[in-house]
Amino acid sequence: MFCRVKSCSLIGVQSIEVDVEIHISPGLMQLNIVGLGDKAIIEAKERVRSALKSCGFEFPKRRITVNLSPSELKKSGSVFDLPIATGIIALIKNLQVPQDVVFLGELSLDGSVRACRGLLAYALGMHEAGYKKFVIPYENLQDFKNIKSLEIFPLEHISEIERVLNKKAVFIKPPDGLENFHQFAGPYIRVSPLTRLAMEACVAGQHHLLMVGPPGSGKSTIARALKDLLPPLSTEEALEVTRIYSACGINSGGLIYERPFRAPHHSASDVALVGGSSQPQPGEVSLAHRGILFLDELAEFSRKSLEALRQPMQEGQIHISRAEGKATFPARFTLVAATNPCLCGNYQNPNKRCVCTPNAIKSYQSKISGPLLDRFDIVIWINNPNGSGEMPSKERIHNALMAQSKRSGEKLTFNAHLDTNELKKHCKLSQKCEDILLKLTRARALSARAEEKLIKLSRTIADMELSENIKSEHLALAIALNTPWMYSSTF
Repeated sequence: MFCRVKSCSLIGVQSIEVDVEIHISPGLMQLNIVGLGDKAIIEAKERVRSALKSCGFEFPKRRITVNLSPSELKKSGSVFDLPIATGIIALIKNLQVPQDVVFLGELSLDGSVRACRGLLAYALGMHEAGYKKFVIPYENLQDFKNIKSLEIFPLEHISEIERVLNKKAVFIKPPDGLENFHQFAGPYIRVSPLTRLAMEACVAGQHHLLMVGPPGSGKSTIARALKDLLPPLSTEEALEVTRIYSACGINSGGLIYERPFRAPHHSASDVALVGGSSQPQPGEVSLAHRGILFLDELAEFSRKSLEALRQPMQEGQIHISRAEGKATFPARFTLVAATNPCLCGNYQNPNKRCVCTPNAIKSYQSKISGPLLDRFDIVIWINNPNGSGEMPSKERIHNALMAQSKRSGEKLTFNAHLDTNELKKHCKLSQKCEDILLKLTRARALSARAEEKLIKLSRTIADMELSENIKSEHLALAIALNTPWMYSSTF
């Protein structure tokens, strides 16, 4: 007697299809589970046995073998309780298991079906593989709010599973909920014209931003004000973000339409930032996917943690390799960082005297490596606030978003993420602009990456001003957003 039940497992944030194969044969009464399952899966046999007996099913007095295929991939979690129990019930009742339905859920000893962590991430991954129907715990139903592409049968007790096997179950669309759209309204903060431009360009083109200034100058306030300028996620982006948060077990239910804003403490380790552990898990860079990762007191982070940011800042994803397995996590975030220019924080502060020695200043500034600094598109000095200035313009940001959307087509590509071919196509420079860039490159010994950053930033500024072409004044503003002292030996 043999049957196959569709289920899945999670590696990082990616779902893998798993066939739960159940075979009943003559022999001593025992239930064996094979297929590289973790401790929770191995213990499933006791939960399944007790749940079926509690519901009045006569547990087969034979040898039962459960195989989780593909067998070479490690699997974890308690979601396999329900498919294993479903397969055994199907063999007992001589019923067929539908192969277009995915079964996910944990069993209690009394037969009730319990909620599982990260179930939405499982389902979204299987939906990409072509599956639309899912049997899930009733308690997880709210996690699927507003995702109308799925068909759900919420299960409260294992005794109801026969309705699915008899094809009498009614699959429903997930319930509606309050969509978490972020109100696209500008923050109530007044800043200098240059800082205003930096904030607008950072949000409009997803450019990495570094702010340097003395304590109390408003760096953290500016960074948190950027959250109020972020546009809502598109449906495709919302699915990406929701999948990550669901896999981490921190999704409150339904699609997340608000762009993430993560602000880890400077004591965070490199594993906490980029992900890892024995079984690869997403870190802060992935939780900030499609949003902002704010690192306050940048120089206080460990050197190892900061250097780990270089690859995801450039590529938009992070590759984790561990003894237990490998995983690739999305990490297309905008890094916003703030730091003091020295240990006391008053270097080049016109209002307070710096008490640090030249060696102490150099030592403090060297905590941020040159390659990491080279990845920041915008670097500005933040002076002490005086309560005057201008508020960032959401209209200018909207102009840039519309221009980028028109160029990139269905899937929005921000200017900061343009590849080489797109850069040549959309960021053509006039002869005057090329001459200015050549002189600047020679004066500052700019790298090829730094040149590309200036061109992309110029494109964003031109988009905000509804200009089809990059003009010399746009390039000049982009240069002004890269404070010259970042290219000298000291801040």
